[in-house]
Amino acid sequence: MRSWEVRLATALVWLSVLPGIGCLYLAYRAFTTTDDLLMFVLPVIGSFLLGAGLFLVSAALSLAVRLQQRHRSARLQTALMGGLLAAMGPFVMAATPGLGIVFLLYGGLLLYLMTTPAAAAELGPWRRSFEQPAPWGGTPGRGLWAPSPPTPGLHPSVPPGPVQGPWAPDPRTLPWLSWKRHSGPRAPWWQTWQAGLAQGIPLWELVLLCLALLSFAVGLIAIPLAMTGSHVFRTLRVESGAAAWLLLLLPASYAVVFWLERRMRERLATRPSR
Repeated sequence: MRSWEVRLATALVWLSVLPGIGCLYLAYRAFTTTDDLLMFVLPVIGSFLLGAGLFLVSAALSLAVRLQQRHRSARLQTALMGGLLAAMGPFVMAATPGLGIVFLLYGGLLLYLMTTPAAAAELGPWRRSFEQPAPWGGTPGRGLWAPSPPTPGLHPSVPPGPVQGPWAPDPRTLPWLSWKRHSGPRAPWWQTWQAGLAQGIPLWELVLLCLALLSFAVGLIAIPLAMTGSHVFRTLRVESGAAAWLLLLLPASYAVVFWLERRMRERLATRPSR
């Protein structure tokens, strides 16, 4: 499905490469013009125009390709581009009325096209730009880790039971240091905690988790209080005092959260999904 709104927006984005090409042309003129009075100024202006032209051309091409491929963030990025250009229109109009009107009409049209129902149906809702892709094995109707019965083609080293995907290891195997011999798809940590909190945790674990987060925040605040010297002059060091002992809260809170996550993975792998 290709609506005329999305087609028109794509064509307008492709046209946005023209200002970048114009900057590249002006940069070429600045580098090739010989003027004794401006011999030190023209290279600076040419370098600025060259950088601006390359940025504008690459940004326009990237956004146009994203629109054609219906990327998840294409609608939001196009709307932000149109809104920014429309907001710049009145300011540009104060200096150059004609160019300001072009900015206002071009940006407003792009913003309007991205708010139409046809663009929403074809490119997806706004929140699609912020949604994380589903992990391996995260199919509709299944939990974060679903039981995997013995299936043909499954590697013999993968025992049947709770796994994150068709050939992932048991989610309870969370190594301390190396991930060697633990290859395979793993769910992101935020989905692990989301599923674990939705399943429910004991009250004492929740209290311990809140204390660990509070201790971590205190440790972060203590970093500038415990450090002295300058990184530039290589004199940065930890100053002895009460603030230096508070830095121990950082690894301690991390260890507590790590231990709580292991217990959460154990419950997710052994309890049935609600």
